[in-house]
Amino acid sequence: PADLGAPLAPPLAGPVASEGRAFGFLGMQRRCCLRRRRRANIDAARGIDVDDSNARVRLWRQTESWPIENAKDIDATWLSKFPLSTRGRHIVDRQGGRFKLAGVNWYGASDEYHTVGGLDVQRLDVICKTIRQLGFTVVRLPFSNQMLRETEPVAGSVNFDLNPHLRTLTPIQIMDEVVKELGRQKVAVILNNHTTFGAWSGGVESNGMWFAQGGAQTPWGEHDEAHWIEDWCMLASRYAQCAHVIGYDLRNEVRLAVTWRGPCGMFPWLRWPVFRSRVRPPVVENGTECVDDDHECALAVRLDWARAAADCAVQLHQVNSEALVVVERVCWPQWSLHDYIASPGPLLPQLAGKLVLAVHSYSWSGPGRFLVRWGVPRWLHPIARAVASTGLLSWRNHGDMIASDGAELRELMKKEWGFVLEQEQCPVWVSEFGCSRYKPDEMAWMSIFVDILHELDADWAYWPLNVGPKPGSQEPEHYGMLTESWEAPPEGSDPRLLMLQTIMRPIDAREGSARRSAWNEGDPRGPA
Repeated sequence: PADLGAPLAPPLAGPVASEGRAFGFLGMQRRCCLRRRRRANIDAARGIDVDDSNARVRLWRQTESWPIENAKDIDATWLSKFPLSTRGRHIVDRQGGRFKLAGVNWYGASDEYHTVGGLDVQRLDVICKTIRQLGFTVVRLPFSNQMLRETEPVAGSVNFDLNPHLRTLTPIQIMDEVVKELGRQKVAVILNNHTTFGAWSGGVESNGMWFAQGGAQTPWGEHDEAHWIEDWCMLASRYAQCAHVIGYDLRNEVRLAVTWRGPCGMFPWLRWPVFRSRVRPPVVENGTECVDDDHECALAVRLDWARAAADCAVQLHQVNSEALVVVERVCWPQWSLHDYIASPGPLLPQLAGKLVLAVHSYSWSGPGRFLVRWGVPRWLHPIARAVASTGLLSWRNHGDMIASDGAELRELMKKEWGFVLEQEQCPVWVSEFGCSRYKPDEMAWMSIFVDILHELDADWAYWPLNVGPKPGSQEPEHYGMLTESWEAPPEGSDPRLLMLQTIMRPIDAREGSARRSAWNEGDPRGPA
């Protein structure tokens, strides 16, 4: 591709970086502001109109070509399984056989370095081979919209002595090579739009929504819902010849978000997502829909995740009608999937045969408006408990529900998403869950949760494969599965992997029927 100017600055070191980690999204906004200024100066020097928010996008689209050609040396028999579709509660291959998603998340392209983790310490082919050897059938591959526009990886994110074939590639071209190598190892791929900005995502911050309003909010200009859909359609076209790219996970953890307005994003603006908004689009004179940001009804429609996901899915299927579409439930507040399977509804029946619903679960997550307690200072716990006692917030998290063999947790999972499988409505993919092997309380929760996944025979993806420091910080990734050299752990050494290996294969039809009968009769633990 043509040189669009230097990439965004690497993760900042020294006081500014420390301030960013200490003050969370406030620090991130300061770093983004500095990067926007640098990018604007580069654009101006190269003749790109800095007042035209779409100029960089147009130039980027003109200098990339797709679809890419798939690797020639992928097993043809394995490829013949694709495309996949859904039948009742299951995902099935081209021949009608069950294809269970027993996956792992491999993050990095969604973060500050814009490339998958591990390429700085290990060869790409070794990592992909390890994924297959561990028994995973699919990789959930998170990416950011920012990554799609970067012109080179951040210094130090790739060891080019180990991976010389990646030396001259842009981040999106490195993702191409990741996709191809996973195919060689007979591992399928589901792309996941994890973030808009390349940054670690969590809590209330700018990556909570699928769009970012205002040209001052992204290094490349305005990124509204239309741009989000355009990016997805580009990727669908790009990987149209890679049959093992089996689906599109439209957006990660839609939740309460903060966007910023004013000079350098000084003033916060909270946005709250809904699913299947009951508010109709308002209409002004001349029959034109209201798009005024300050209009309550227009804002409710804009924040309707059901509407946005359905619109995106329809346009994606115009590009590639064969792919699965993964729609995650709103992450916070966290409610049942009841509205998601309504038919007729926002998703069904128009996505029947291709829709997969997704949920996330951790020991520290919970029902409704849950509190992530490790994110609340201890001195605020009494106040948080008092607020929770009013019903406005939920103090009890999943890790508090494992007494009596996890009966309470089982019942909650059944009410939130297990019923969708029981009713044979559509597949539910638990696309994130994980724990630290060094925390006994988290391990106890995971043991119960893996039992639930087995009893329901649900599709899943562990978070994450990655080990080492998290992007942009020195905090270690305790949930990771590999050794520090990004190789498989010694056999039998990681109890989490031993748990996962018990649920990698689908249970047979007879056992599955018995388990569902036991759940329907009121015993969520399944047959003895």
